[in-house]
Amino acid sequence: MEPGLLHYVLAAIAAYVGEMFGSIFGGGSFVIQPALLALGTPPRVAVANDVAAAAFSTLFFFLAVSRRQVINKDAAVWMGPAMIAGIYLGGLVLTHIPESAVGWIVLAICCAGLLHTLYHLKYPAPDGDIGGKPLRHWRAPAFLMALALGVYDGISGAGSGILFILCVGFLFRRNMKATLATASALSVLAEGAAALNFWRLGLLDGKLLLVMIPACSLAGLTGAKIVHSVPEKALRIAFACVISALIAYLAAARF
Repeated sequence: MEPGLLHYVLAAIAAYVGEMFGSIFGGGSFVIQPALLALGTPPRVAVANDVAAAAFSTLFFFLAVSRRQVINKDAAVWMGPAMIAGIYLGGLVLTHIPESAVGWIVLAICCAGLLHTLYHLKYPAPDGDIGGKPLRHWRAPAFLMALALGVYDGISGAGSGILFILCVGFLFRRNMKATLATASALSVLAEGAAALNFWRLGLLDGKLLLVMIPACSLAGLTGAKIVHSVPEKALRIAFACVISALIAYLAAARF
């Protein structure tokens, strides 16, 4: 049955809510992918359209932060090509995983995202500088990390923004703002390449993207406004509640 207007309206709301949280502390896909599954979207299509739409919100964020921060060119040179290669490998894996298994993978990843959110409720992430010098002999770890992140983006990509920040921070140990700028640049590259690969594989739904892209773009702007007016703990509690409800719904449907 062809999805109706309500289906697309709810998909747009899920994209908006997910990316609003995601623009603040990452992990928007922990909401969007299970929400699309709950709406009856095939798992592979849910993953592909989420990643493709997220590329736009990440791009807007990158354009905002890159005006004030210098991107680490070494990271781009060593991690970019490996990441793109990983994305194509991940897309190949995605097409060979049974559709039902993809749904379970998304559910498992979202459970991990819930645990990550609950952890940071008790142990908030520190602000300010990361400090220190770049990791010695960082090139090989950077290449391997980027390849692994690319494969992950090609299969699911949920929470990959958080992983990019962690990897860049671990490798280069720059201040947090510079780390965010470099991680967002890599995320734009990864999500853009993943979107092209999903399009090549025939997994993108044009109508779904038509409502998700504006919602994701608007969510980035909204998140930037509310982050200074609402306590982070309250936002994380709301985020955890949304993820918990979606996980419970999907688990009940599968059992």
